[in-house]
Amino acid sequence: MLNVSYAARKNQNRHDVLAAVALLFFAFSPLLVLTGCGGDGQSPAADPVAGLSGPVNAGDYPSINAAVANAASANITITVSSPQTLTADLVVPSNISLVIENGGSIINTSNYKLTINGPFSAGLYQVFSGFRAGDITFGEGNVQEVYAEWWGARGDGVADDSGAINSAVAALPAYGGEISLAAGNYLIANTVRINKKVFFHGDGGYTSGGNAATTITKASALNGPGISVAADACVLERFWLTGESGNGGDGIVVAGADAGRVVLRDLAVANQGRDGIRIGQDAPGGNQNGWRIDTVISVANGRNGVTIDDDNSSYLNPANANSGTSINLQAISNRQDGLYINMGGANSFMGTLAERNRRYGVHLGPAAHWEAFFGGDMNEGNTAADFIIDASYPGQGGNMIFGSDTGKFIDNGADTVVQAAP
Repeated sequence: MLNVSYAARKNQNRHDVLAAVALLFFAFSPLLVLTGCGGDGQSPAADPVAGLSGPVNAGDYPSINAAVANAASANITITVSSPQTLTADLVVPSNISLVIENGGSIINTSNYKLTINGPFSAGLYQVFSGFRAGDITFGEGNVQEVYAEWWGARGDGVADDSGAINSAVAALPAYGGEISLAAGNYLIANTVRINKKVFFHGDGGYTSGGNAATTITKASALNGPGISVAADACVLERFWLTGESGNGGDGIVVAGADAGRVVLRDLAVANQGRDGIRIGQDAPGGNQNGWRIDTVISVANGRNGVTIDDDNSSYLNPANANSGTSINLQAISNRQDGLYINMGGANSFMGTLAERNRRYGVHLGPAAHWEAFFGGDMNEGNTAADFIIDASYPGQGGNMIFGSDTGKFIDNGADTVVQAAP
């Protein structure tokens, strides 16, 4: 009886609690309707910006500036699906994602600046119009790679794409970033200048059949470098740089006060007015140490395939094209030397092929010192000699050759070490 009595009291208590809850609900339900719903008792209309879960279309506002201003501090996406005019300098904050669809664009009709600190997304089509190089800046970490197509690069081999490529480089944050060139032929009438740490790559380099997915063509009127690299730790890879007939100057130049540790990899340079690749500059103050060439072809250039020469006004001054590494360089059919080294030292060359050059295959100038060659084939029909070392300046020399097929070998240098070379 004791257990039955306790169970009865427990059920009665439960019913009393439920009844109290029901009374409270009916007492306050009008207040809940007033505070939680619209005046018609329906769900409240969503605020077009605040607390937004979906994108805002910039076309619903007078300008892209107005769309950003209305977003305030909301974490939203602004979609640009039609041309939008910039009406003043604009900073897109980090809480706003900007998506520009095909057919959408941002137009600058004045000298306004655009800074994008939030995530950015667009396809391979033009999205910026009327902007000069430097007018647009991406914030740190908000875009994985930048495309020259966003500034109107066509890659058709006809239109000048140098302005678009330089604008892409200028838009990267100060610490650098990634520039991607899609498959195509990018004509450049002005030098492409890489002045910050950039991973600059195409969609595929030169093949034995002479084809390249990404080609950069230096216009005949360009009398200067095709690509100038003046920043530390840049990487250039997977494209073919060629030149129209009559162009002048070098193909790729690595030179500057902070141009060390630059990597050239899986690319080809051809038909340049002077050197295919030049590492070093013609004045004191450069630093190109720690360079690297990896699986590169330099062919049919107006002077040398590759020149390593930091002209520091006197061989008595330390050169700064030192401690570099070349792996699988092919220097073929250049008008003078396949590989020329002068004001540089302590560089290593592995597996060099120097073939059918009109003067020398490999040429070490009088200031070259402690250059080391491992393997490689220079015995390949070079006109004057396959490998030559000039008479060394005082205190220079000490170059080393290990297991290379030097063919016709002329050694006028000092303290040369040769082992296992024919």
